[in-house]
Amino acid sequence: MAWLIGVDEAGYGPNLGPLVIAATVWRTPDSLSGNELYDVLTDVIAVAKSHSRDARLLVADSKQLFTAQKSLAPLERGVHAAAKLLKRNIAAWRSLVAEIGQAGDDRLAPIPWFADFDRELPCDVPQAEIDQIAENLERTFDRTEIRLVDMRAALLFAGEFNQRLTSGNKSRVLSETTLGLVRDLLPTEPGDVFIVCDKHGGRDRYAGLLQETFGDLLFAVREESRKRSCYEWRREQGRGLIEFRQGGEEFLPAALASMTAKYLREMTMEAFNAYWCSHNPELRPTAGYPVDAKRFLKETVELRKQLKIDDDLLWRQK
Repeated sequence: MAWLIGVDEAGYGPNLGPLVIAATVWRTPDSLSGNELYDVLTDVIAVAKSHSRDARLLVADSKQLFTAQKSLAPLERGVHAAAKLLKRNIAAWRSLVAEIGQAGDDRLAPIPWFADFDRELPCDVPQAEIDQIAENLERTFDRTEIRLVDMRAALLFAGEFNQRLTSGNKSRVLSETTLGLVRDLLPTEPGDVFIVCDKHGGRDRYAGLLQETFGDLLFAVREESRKRSCYEWRREQGRGLIEFRQGGEEFLPAALASMTAKYLREMTMEAFNAYWCSHNPELRPTAGYPVDAKRFLKETVELRKQLKIDDDLLWRQK
């Protein structure tokens, strides 16, 4: 068997809300190339609908699926179906951020907008529809010997993000968190491992960061270019290959990671906005991106003083 890992992020640009990095891990027959996953699973998974009656699950870059109407349905179908296959309970907000985002009550309690927030999930898709999608996927996985093995995310809330900036720049924080997540997900079982990450900003060279994260592994540089940076190492029984590429979401495991990261980001921003709007119903919610984040900051000056909210807990410095 071979192992495929896809990684992507959501929230790298905003000043408000968390940076979320998600990864999915798949086990496949070793004769199957990672780029062939969409073809092999074409009966149940598609990157786009071929016609209006196409009932297949869409797994693609979250930017393609999160519509202008802001419906969470396309993201929820994939994330909740995957969670069901993994037997993860994400029927509520707090269980979602704990089971997938690795953020339990100990991390949520000090943050006012997360401390007491919860809601039932999914938001926009009936659970019965999720159950049917998961059943269809499981039948196809049994036939093809493909398995979704894990789905996990790293959430860096604003205060945590700012603390990490003291040891490096924003790009380094993204790379270190990404590679830390990959390290935690590397399989111990035999087989080749193929990992695809989206490029990290303008970075083309990752060898030093890889060596820092995986000190006991020796990485060989295969390519370092604007389009693709690729590194190889030897495993006890197989080989490892990690790529940082533009458009990494074209790789199905990275596409599902993209959907997972975006879903977690949107759900944490719902909690954030619910808190502030509960104190000022006239305040417009924010997605946290720079221009609107500055508007939000300006409109909450007095409220933040009243609530004694430390700016470092709220505002990501970069």
